[in-house]
Amino acid sequence: MEPPLCTHCSKRKSFYFRRYSGEKLCQQCFTKNIEGLVWRYVKREQLFKEGERVALAISGGKDSYALAQVMRKIAKRFKLDLVAIFIDEGIGGYREEALQLVKRIAEIAEAPLYTSSFKEIFGMSLDEIHRKSMEKGLEFNMCTFCGTLRRRAINDLARELNASKVAVGHNLDDEAQTVFMNLIRGNLIRLAIRTVLYDKRSAGLIPRVKPLRNIPENEVALYAYLKGAQFYERECPYVRVSMRDEVRNILNTLEEKHPGVKFSIVRSADKLAALLKEHPAILERVKIRHCKNCGAPTTRELCRVCELFQALTAKLKT
Repeated sequence: MEPPLCTHCSKRKSFYFRRYSGEKLCQQCFTKNIEGLVWRYVKREQLFKEGERVALAISGGKDSYALAQVMRKIAKRFKLDLVAIFIDEGIGGYREEALQLVKRIAEIAEAPLYTSSFKEIFGMSLDEIHRKSMEKGLEFNMCTFCGTLRRRAINDLARELNASKVAVGHNLDDEAQTVFMNLIRGNLIRLAIRTVLYDKRSAGLIPRVKPLRNIPENEVALYAYLKGAQFYERECPYVRVSMRDEVRNILNTLEEKHPGVKFSIVRSADKLAALLKEHPAILERVKIRHCKNCGAPTTRELCRVCELFQALTAKLKT
């Protein structure tokens, strides 16, 4: 049986069926549609200002590849000065492969590549943190350490490069998972500040933007594949012990039964955040302060990086 014609052009055979909208897309219209969705989101949310320097936080995966492809075009329209940054967490047998892919992604974005590592910045790689924890019989969540330290490392490197924003490759699935986890944890503050974009580089905090935020993960992967992306052959050894991985499976099951549920989750959270962040108590909580221990920008008295390392050090001493 012949595949139906593309919903958009009505000329070419479709190869992808978008369940949540009923669209049938050919390869050409699919890639054009993805780029159009990103462009409209960038314009609507006014993510970039003409001539500013933007750091692309890339990891070597499909999201990074897709981000580089769309940002190269956006950079030309806004005359952006792009730089690419890569943080090596220090995961043996995993990050070595990524570095070669990252170099290629930076070339696609037409951006110079700057690298750093957990070892350089924090004195320990993620593998070393994990090994020391295991020697003491501790069960620290390595995804928590990795995410927290990676955000700090990206922010610091972007600040050193004098970037006004950091563009990350977070997709719709990432956003829906984050919302779901915040709801599980009862963290309304995080729901409120997740959409806050700081207009100034106050206290050294570089705002993050997410051009792929409204694109489902499977469509990001398909777009990257059609653009010639190479994919990791290995999975991060720590991912299967994270809550995010469990939430991912839950949401994928819901999406399979109820197409569009991920969009609904993110949109509902956006509406809630718009209400919450006007509340005086919320505004007080999102003020940028300085960590009393290291002086880094934070919304709390002690930054999350210092909290984690203090907890680790205390446990290692027992």
